[in-house]
Amino acid sequence: MESLRRDHQSLKSYIKNQLVYRLYKLAVPFMVRRARSKSKIQVAFVISELGFWKTENLYNAMMKHDRFSPVLLAVPTPGRDGEIDRVKKYLEDKGYQYIEVAKQKRLKDYIKPDIIFYQQPYYGVIEPKNDFLRNLDSLFCYVHYAFHTLDDDWLTDQAFFNFCWQVYFENDLARQSSAALMYNNASNAIVTGMPYVDDYYIGNLQDPWPEQSKSKKRIIWAPHHSIPGTGHLAYSTFLEYSDFMLEMADKYKNDIQIAFKPHPSLENKLIKIWGEEKTKQYYKEWESRENTQLELGKYADLFKYSDAMIHDCVSFSVEYHYTQNPVMMLVNDTPREEKTNKFARLALDMHYQGKNKKDIEDFIINVINGKDDMKSERGAFYQNYLLPPNGIASDSIIDSILNK
Repeated sequence: MESLRRDHQSLKSYIKNQLVYRLYKLAVPFMVRRARSKSKIQVAFVISELGFWKTENLYNAMMKHDRFSPVLLAVPTPGRDGEIDRVKKYLEDKGYQYIEVAKQKRLKDYIKPDIIFYQQPYYGVIEPKNDFLRNLDSLFCYVHYAFHTLDDDWLTDQAFFNFCWQVYFENDLARQSSAALMYNNASNAIVTGMPYVDDYYIGNLQDPWPEQSKSKKRIIWAPHHSIPGTGHLAYSTFLEYSDFMLEMADKYKNDIQIAFKPHPSLENKLIKIWGEEKTKQYYKEWESRENTQLELGKYADLFKYSDAMIHDCVSFSVEYHYTQNPVMMLVNDTPREEKTNKFARLALDMHYQGKNKKDIEDFIINVINGKDDMKSERGAFYQNYLLPPNGIASDSIIDSILNK
């Protein structure tokens, strides 16, 4: 229970001598029986940042299922006032009905769901009144916003995970890695596959790239936010290559279209380092060039219709392999071997390594020329580790909730 005190700032006010946690866990079987006995199980999906909403396919599957009544909750993000507008616009464009939650309101002021799916497990990513500890009369289920790639207790043993009724994993290799670090030994972990990769199987993706890019190679640059000195991780190579990637876009403008897909947290980090004016101008550069584009929202369609990716984001090191396209991992001096789990290391082995500007340019040239020496290796990795264990992941999660 030490992690519960350490990883959640407000936990001391809720957990005294583990009492709240123990009482909640005692109530879980009752809440499960109550939910499963209903003709309609109400499930709330908390959406605070569009880039982290990875349960859309599950929401749609529940909408079609006769046992579920899913509800979308648009929840504000502290320090990112514009994000709620982006979330609302996306939901409205898709024709989804939703409830907008005010900053000073609790979720239970609007609905009392049987199950709540949060986007992230961390304290501070949503307003305190919307936090899971304010909604302990509901069950919690969780789909991680990225693949389980890091064996680090601050990430794996979050308080929220221990409160969850069910936590879903992509394969048993990832589940085993997390179990070794979790307070509850991952007793609530279930291998279903991840619903956000259902997109690659159910055929509902559309080409988001501009029409003029069809004659070019479409390359994604996806920098992580973990700039050294700004947090727990230090994998980001953004500051080293920010200008260089624009240079590559200009140099090979007749051959490539580059999509800048930054981590949702990168912008705030840059504002602290560069200032708001320079940060906004840099993002605008990617919107204004004839062969570049800025992508801030969902990305499965961007991945599917691309030709290659360059990145330093560990979670993408798995997900992009669903395309079976060539991919380069940019590396710095921060060792990854200490924290990445076995599953992630296997995925990283399927990458070309980018240690300097020459490596990046050589990779771009190879993509243009169609040279890909690792194609067969990536295909084998996909077959062995990425295919969902029981078909469509969303269906597996629904079956798990219903005890099928």
